[in-house]
Amino acid sequence: MTTNNQEAYETIDWILDNADMGFFIVTAPAHMQRKIAELYKIPKISVYDFLRKPEPYSCSDLGFWAESRKDAGAFFVLNMQEALRDESDMLSFNMSRDVLAKKKKIWLFFMTKDLERRLSTFAYDFYSFVRLKAHF
Repeated sequence: MTTNNQEAYETIDWILDNADMGFFIVTAPAHMQRKIAELYKIPKISVYDFLRKPEPYSCSDLGFWAESRKDAGAFFVLNMQEALRDESDMLSFNMSRDVLAKKKKIWLFFMTKDLERRLSTFAYDFYSFVRLKAHF
């Protein structure tokens, strides 16, 4: 683990130990996202992976999934780069912010650095709602 990765793991640890709800972004290469989630495999965390369900982003699908995991305190949503392929997907993600916030959970959205850059310029409303970022 490099120093930057160590800092990123410490940021995730801090989020899970101290946050009660909110949106967080984790940037990591696609091959590393699943490995990171595996390190945090505890009952409190539920993992949704867009590589396993390769469809465009849907707030209702993600919301139904979250509702079926009421005991989870945190959600890891992996491979957002697979779900947010174009501007309409990013607009849908941007517009879903308030719906997901009502769930009052910790949401960690995992994505590649390229998607994070595009999201910060296109979905600025959602991006401004993000509390912390962890970069791998």
